[in-house]
Amino acid sequence: MTYHARTRKVAHDDLVWDFGTQTYQVFPYEHYRWCRENDPVHRVDLPNGNVVYMITKYDDIKAAALDHKRFSAAVTDTVGWLMFKDPPEHTTIRSSVQSHLSKKGIDLIDAAIDRINRETFQYLLDGRGGDAATYCQLFPAAVVNHMLGIKIDPQQIDYWIGCSLRAMGQAFGLPGKPEDHKGQADLVAFLEGVVRDYIAHPEDNIGSLLAQNAAPGGKLSVRNVADFMNMLFTGGHETTTFTLSSAIGILGQDPALFRRIKDDRSRIPAFIDETLRYRPVLQSNPRIAAEDITIRGVTIPKGSIVKLCTGSGNMDEDVFENPEEFNIDRPNVSEHLSFSRGVHTCIGAVLARRELSKAMTHLFETVASIQLDADRPVKPHLGGTGNEHGFDSVPVLIEADVVRA
Repeated sequence: MTYHARTRKVAHDDLVWDFGTQTYQVFPYEHYRWCRENDPVHRVDLPNGNVVYMITKYDDIKAAALDHKRFSAAVTDTVGWLMFKDPPEHTTIRSSVQSHLSKKGIDLIDAAIDRINRETFQYLLDGRGGDAATYCQLFPAAVVNHMLGIKIDPQQIDYWIGCSLRAMGQAFGLPGKPEDHKGQADLVAFLEGVVRDYIAHPEDNIGSLLAQNAAPGGKLSVRNVADFMNMLFTGGHETTTFTLSSAIGILGQDPALFRRIKDDRSRIPAFIDETLRYRPVLQSNPRIAAEDITIRGVTIPKGSIVKLCTGSGNMDEDVFENPEEFNIDRPNVSEHLSFSRGVHTCIGAVLARRELSKAMTHLFETVASIQLDADRPVKPHLGGTGNEHGFDSVPVLIEADVVRA
């Protein structure tokens, strides 16, 4: 099972240095270990001709994330997401929308998040298990739909999300198809229509509030708001979905941990943070060197692609004691890099934490025991941008808590 796979010490030439391979996407931790131990700022000449510098030590990753002037986020214009914009454009957009994703903003939809979670989780209770990944996909997607006030066929939005991710992956040299770009464009066009409708006919939801930023006199364009909605759909859906599937998978193979947290729910926040540290969904954040930058004696030339390897930083032995152990008692459990740092700290972090907290609280309230289904294999996630770590199928067996369910 990938959740607790141990990282071997492997020679450089025994590893395949191609970020587009399935092996790398499923388990890049042996690459990270080699880099941390031998070359923390490692140049990789990819088969497609791209040159990438992997930054793999915690302190270097954190410092680069905080230094948005030298490490530019404008690595692609394939999607107009906030995470790929630099100040001052980034500042203008973020300051216009962030209040709606703040704690105060999310508090307004707290009851809806709770209701949606209970409704989508019920099929696992009714069926005494099933594929937990289905619930993990439906719950955050339904929350974003509710936030934006959009009613759309789940299969259609899943298709568009997949197209957006694959189109972005092509910008980094991964294989894809022309229809990916069409699907991405169709999603943006659909969301632009939603924004224009909300400007003309405001409603009582977060989507409508976001759209007013593009009304006459507003600071944003219709496309700015549509791109932000796209990021909520795609980024928010993927990250919460895969973190939740990892959390359930970890509990499903560790009954002692499950029982410990069930008996003491105050451990839930630490469990969520350790899950985020242990297997972050976004394994790295891409940057472009805005000037020649020297780190640990290695000069990264201006214009070079840089990977801030979050997945490696979260496993840095100099920061996290025994990092390959899943340990909810570690004193610095919340110091992971999974939501990044600086101006590009994840704008959806409050929403993600709220969803994960609701999910885990309800699970421990209603489930007496959970285990992985030995007859149905867990399937790791493949595709997208190649940068997401998670699972597309997590079959579990569940015994409902008859007292509390």
